[in-house]
Amino acid sequence: ARHHRQPLRHAPPTSTGGNRRGGGAWSRLSSTTPTAQYRVPSSLHSGHGRELFSVAPMMAHTNLHYRFFWRLLSRRAFLYTEMVPAAQIVAAYEREVVLQGGRPTGGDAPGLDTDAMLEVVARTGRAPAVSVDSLGELLRLSSGREHPVTLQLGGRDPQLLAQAAAIGAAFGYDEVNLNCGCPSNAVGRRSGGAALMREPAHVARCVEAMSHAVTELSHAAGGPSAVPSLSVKHRLGVRDAADYGADADTGDDDATFRECREFVRAVTLGSHVSKMQVHARLGLLGDFDASDTSSSSSSSLWVPPGSGDEGGAAVVPPAPANIDHKRAQYTAKRKARMGTIRNRSVPPLRPGVVDLLAAEFPHTEFVSNGGLSSMVDVRDRLARGSIGAMVGRAAINHPCSFAAADALWHDRDAPPALPSRGDVLCAYVAYCAEEEHRVAAFATPRALMALRRRLVAVPFHLFVGEDGNDRYQRRIRKLVARANRHSAVGMLTAARNELPEESLARSVGAYTPASELPVFRFVERSGPLQKSIY
Repeated sequence: ARHHRQPLRHAPPTSTGGNRRGGGAWSRLSSTTPTAQYRVPSSLHSGHGRELFSVAPMMAHTNLHYRFFWRLLSRRAFLYTEMVPAAQIVAAYEREVVLQGGRPTGGDAPGLDTDAMLEVVARTGRAPAVSVDSLGELLRLSSGREHPVTLQLGGRDPQLLAQAAAIGAAFGYDEVNLNCGCPSNAVGRRSGGAALMREPAHVARCVEAMSHAVTELSHAAGGPSAVPSLSVKHRLGVRDAADYGADADTGDDDATFRECREFVRAVTLGSHVSKMQVHARLGLLGDFDASDTSSSSSSSLWVPPGSGDEGGAAVVPPAPANIDHKRAQYTAKRKARMGTIRNRSVPPLRPGVVDLLAAEFPHTEFVSNGGLSSMVDVRDRLARGSIGAMVGRAAINHPCSFAAADALWHDRDAPPALPSRGDVLCAYVAYCAEEEHRVAAFATPRALMALRRRLVAVPFHLFVGEDGNDRYQRRIRKLVARANRHSAVGMLTAARNELPEESLARSVGAYTPASELPVFRFVERSGPLQKSIY
């Protein structure tokens, strides 16, 4: 039986003739159905040119605040969200439907109710947020200047991915990306991320469902010109970490190319994907050491020495051991973190395979990722044949070294003069004040503390290589421990006072190359507020 949604309270007027036929996997809606009230501007999905330079999606880094910060450095760089699980987006959408007086579908509806989805998203943008985990807080964009921006999804369920992609299109994202490259155990054990590379046919079904969903939503919102593009970020292939030997890896680009080619061919066969972001390394799944999977406590029964069936000795169970759950959780997180870090360095880099893929599939754009630490590396990678270059941790550790990325696009006039570091910090501090004021009405004290920590972490590396940077960073790290008492504006203002005027006045385009900076060897971590993000 077809599911009928209850009308939402205080529903805004909609056009007549809305067609919500169920009869297939996805309902076919006429482009004349919606009104201009829900129209997604086509300018958001066009006119940005090729993805010559982009900042890779990184958990705990490329959030809304970081993307606002990066837009102060570059107007044309392609930005990505953190990986957002499709299930999390759909669950937040269902909660929003209930809050607005509707009935959640629970994933049982046979078609995509685009009219209701556009209503919900439109009201979400107009109404003030009520919680930090609401749909608006999860997917909102900081401003129209944030474009071009891509929503990266995680998951393997085609229906959930399709719904999440449509919701992202309704929020105005220029592109939706499927994560097939994350080697994290937390993701891989749910058969997502890089583990999806073992199922190219299933990935093809996922992107097909996503394509149908964003097309339906965009037709309902404003015609086919507003359809967000789809892309897939992946590795060159996957191996089991416990069996992989870096010494035995001969670096055969041809064999790796043949393996990756089959994945790309399967995913792009239906013409639903126009771009692939390739991390030019293999992905290593699972624990790196087979002994990591063993447990310190055994579930087998203990048998006294010398006893056996003929001895008739009783089998005595072992005494229950006290388990330190916090320690076990910390150990598991540390193993996952080290596994992710080793995935960025242990498998050899093979950018030549990306060049072979670009030549094999001329109608697909390939963006090369991995091993890029400077604009010199970016230009070299572009000269090899890739359509674009994607930078990861280097853009966090030394953001000013990539502030001149806009010069890569030659289709317009010369890029505007770059701002000074002090101007960038001043604009970002004003943004922090707006953010704290916005969430003050609904955030709990703990959520407010978490927000302040995320805010001050963003410009932590803005003055790398400049006089006073050490004092600036020490001040932030000292104050962030007392984020319950200090606002983000207060913490960043205090840190700014540690800097000399020469450092504040220096342009973001003038910087000390990363190769000339001192190297600090601490515990390798990938979280924010570190001297170096690994």
